[in-house]
Amino acid sequence: MKYSRSISPALVILLLLLIIAAFILDWTRPQEQPVSALPIPPRSTDMAVIGGTTAALLTALHGAQNGAQVYLFPQGQELGEDAVFLLAEGLAAALTPPQQHLADFQSPGEQVKLLSPTELGERLRKRGGYINDPALLSAFINFSPRLYYLLESISGVAFDLIPDAEQPYHHLSREALNPAAFRQRLQIDVMRAGVIISNDHVKDLLFTPEGEIRGLLLENSRGKEEILNLRSVVLADGGYSGSLLRWHPYLPSNNMVVLRSGQEGRGLSLAAELGMDVVQTGFYRRRVILYSAINEEHCYLPPNPWKQTYLFNNRGQLLAWYDAGTQEIFNFIHASPPGGVFLLAGEESIPPACAHFFSRFADRDSLARFCEGKLPSFPLPFLPGEAHLVAPVRVGVDYTPDGLAVTPRGEVKRNGKVVPGLYAAGEICGGLHGEAVLPGMPLSETLFLSAVAGEAAARHAWR
Repeated sequence: MKYSRSISPALVILLLLLIIAAFILDWTRPQEQPVSALPIPPRSTDMAVIGGTTAALLTALHGAQNGAQVYLFPQGQELGEDAVFLLAEGLAAALTPPQQHLADFQSPGEQVKLLSPTELGERLRKRGGYINDPALLSAFINFSPRLYYLLESISGVAFDLIPDAEQPYHHLSREALNPAAFRQRLQIDVMRAGVIISNDHVKDLLFTPEGEIRGLLLENSRGKEEILNLRSVVLADGGYSGSLLRWHPYLPSNNMVVLRSGQEGRGLSLAAELGMDVVQTGFYRRRVILYSAINEEHCYLPPNPWKQTYLFNNRGQLLAWYDAGTQEIFNFIHASPPGGVFLLAGEESIPPACAHFFSRFADRDSLARFCEGKLPSFPLPFLPGEAHLVAPVRVGVDYTPDGLAVTPRGEVKRNGKVVPGLYAAGEICGGLHGEAVLPGMPLSETLFLSAVAGEAAARHAWR
């Protein structure tokens, strides 16, 4: 019997349908995309603040409160690291309740101590050598009545003490201030406002061809670069104390200590390299200090000398502190051997806050070993059993009142013209003080410039 080898038509049709179906499925399947070698698309935000100072925190807070999404880049600074200095210096303000309280208790005919903004402005002009920026100073004077209440709302502490009736603009607090608590409170407010704190390092500012800020070039902890697109940038990393010799290369640095080394001036240096206008960088503030090299602790010496106190060095040179001018004292310290300047005082003259800087010596031999050099012939003789107290002395630089040229809105200038989208706040700015600083002004300028720059940068970002 023979079997048929022919294929049925139904089977052929079924095979054809399967082939066609497979073709259609392959044709309609999404094509696999090649792995892209391009970087991750840039992030975007409204506004960035560069720095970890109190001014940076305040500026970021004001920017967020004015509707901007804000990134804060501390650049390695400890957040609010300058709070100790700012709070200790006090507040300079006009038309405050403590001034009114002082005026109410004066006798008839006495000069009223309620200081007006105009009078505060005149004191700033006089102290600054009349070289203040007129527009910036005028804006600060108009803002000054708000300073007292603004600081109280931020710190929760009332600066209600006027320590010197001859300086009624200068306020301190009767309470024991805790800078750590102030910093913590400010950081919490910043985070609650929605500010994003980033550890990325800002390498460069990016501009449009028209010269307007368009972004930041960032570098993360792994060394990878990224672009952050934005509309506004505020430079607020403080003064240039940590890079003092860059701006003052001929400064006599013998026995000089930079008291705020955390302010390395990176923001100011970056802006200067980009051609931004820098003003009045010829000034800095020196203070005579007692200094402990072991823990880098210091104590300011008052402008009025203690009784029967002497400066001496290990070359055998002597200077009576109570009989010398400030410049003479600075020159004596700078000209002495490194680490070889000391203050000799009687126990009854030393305030308790400075006592732990002093070492006690009962005879000249033990003092000579301590000073490692030649001793002068002191007017106070070393008698058997008589104790003499000696402490190391340095010149400390605690403030550099100069920096970027800004408008009353905190806008940075280049060749006299505003750079759209670039702002500055705090001690990085120049022009407000001139050649010297009134007591309380570091905190006052921080509050003022942070408020105006934070608001202006936010408005520019969402304009």
